[in-house]
Amino acid sequence: MSACRRRSPLPKEATGVTLRVNITADTDIGGVTFFHATEPFREGKPTDMVRTDSQGIKIAEELIGGARREGRKFLNYHYDNPAIEGDEETGSPKLGYAVSFQIPNSEQRGVTGSGIYLDTDGE
Repeated sequence: MSACRRRSPLPKEATGVTLRVNITADTDIGGVTFFHATEPFREGKPTDMVRTDSQGIKIAEELIGGARREGRKFLNYHYDNPAIEGDEETGSPKLGYAVSFQIPNSEQRGVTGSGIYLDTDGE
């Protein structure tokens, strides 16, 4: 579904951060993931609004709901980082951001969001 071409991210040594981009859009009728850098099976499918991280944070509900209420939302949460082996159950720290926008020629508002894994090893 995505028109974007996937490329391997630069090595961590070259950038100083681990960056993964995911693009999700949400309207009043529900969310759809347009692009997911590491989980392409999510593309074109409804957003999982009840998924929680290992700390109990409802990721999509907090990000999308927060952006709808406040116009934009930052959220710290944990998510399985494909660059780190062994964090499948606990996840790695990630910072998510979502913003609400007016859909052109519509009375509906949309939400788009993305996230970045945080480097917690102090390098």
